[in-house]
Amino acid sequence: MLQISTTKPATVRGKGKPPPASKKNGAKSPPIIVAGVPPHPIYGTLEMGDDTLLRQPVFMLNHWHKKAIDLQNQFIEEHSMEAADTSLYYAVCYQAAWDVLNAAFVVKLNNGRDVAALLQMIERQSSDSGDFEWLELEQMQRFAASAMKATAPEQPKKRLGPLARGRKLTRAGLLFRYQSFLAQELATIGYELYGNPQWALSNIPFDDAVTKRCNADFKDGKFRPRRRSRRKDDPFLDAGKLTARARSVLGALKIDSQTAEERT
Repeated sequence: MLQISTTKPATVRGKGKPPPASKKNGAKSPPIIVAGVPPHPIYGTLEMGDDTLLRQPVFMLNHWHKKAIDLQNQFIEEHSMEAADTSLYYAVCYQAAWDVLNAAFVVKLNNGRDVAALLQMIERQSSDSGDFEWLELEQMQRFAASAMKATAPEQPKKRLGPLARGRKLTRAGLLFRYQSFLAQELATIGYELYGNPQWALSNIPFDDAVTKRCNADFKDGKFRPRRRSRRKDDPFLDAGKLTARARSVLGALKIDSQTAEERT
């Protein structure tokens, strides 16, 4: 359980191991808002029992962890370390920091920002305690595995297939060549607009004129809303005309859209 104890103080600050986090994650309800009770110094009116922390996004866990560490340091500055050892308020903040950190090691990391947030929490906890003795090998192994999955590059969902048959491009080969042109065009736009060729390759802008044209209800130069039951469930341009568009664009640029490069 990740519930905060309110009956006795936590372990002395900076000593001992963090309390173990439960791996149960069956419940799917949001955090419970408790009325009529004093707000928790970290979570406010949210009830963080029954593994609720394990359903929180990593950026929120990072926010709570920073808040818990900051409140501990503020308490010591305003009072003393001796007062912290016997303060229930300090004990609740101290316990919350460990609970949130344990939860962050268990929850799924979805992207590089989650990985960076957990690294911030590790660095913050280590700086506060003055050592890395609390960090266990199993935690680091789990973190490393999650980080690898979260930062892995996107992979194709299907095989590309042959790009050519003899000297003639296949449909896949034509679209591959079209993609090569589009990538260079985007890099050029990125350099001209943002001064960074890579930015246009990773940033997707939305323009109303383009969105309307790419809608399935746009036909023959006009936008004709149809009944929803007949609407094509496709957010992109008509895939059936993709090869025609590729040949038209490549042809306008005098790029061969028929013949594969001769192998040497």
